[in-house]
Amino acid sequence: MFKKYFLNNEIWIKLQKNRSMLFGIGNNIIDRLGDLIYVDFNDDKLGYISGEIFCVIEGRIDFIEIYANNTLEVQKLNYKILNSLNLIDNNTWLFQININNTYIDKNLKKEFYFL
Repeated sequence: MFKKYFLNNEIWIKLQKNRSMLFGIGNNIIDRLGDLIYVDFNDDKLGYISGEIFCVIEGRIDFIEIYANNTLEVQKLNYKILNSLNLIDNNTWLFQININNTYIDKNLKKEFYFL
């Protein structure tokens, strides 16, 4: 089993055997945002470059924008969760992504940043 990495106690990523990553949010951010009401993700665009917003998560209290810090490709969306946001918790993944480089093991914690 691969380790789950928490980034700033906000989001987590977990490396998979095929070198893709599962992406989820932690309880701290769920508490900070309040009841989650919206996850904005452009279904038509699956590739993102460094500095581009690839996800906005909005709650009743606050929202976060999540930027790619590297070129990434979204491989799979967890529609069951995205269509029922009340099911999101610390162990629920939202997206499966692929980082388009070969050094993700060393730099795993640098792949995303928030505003």
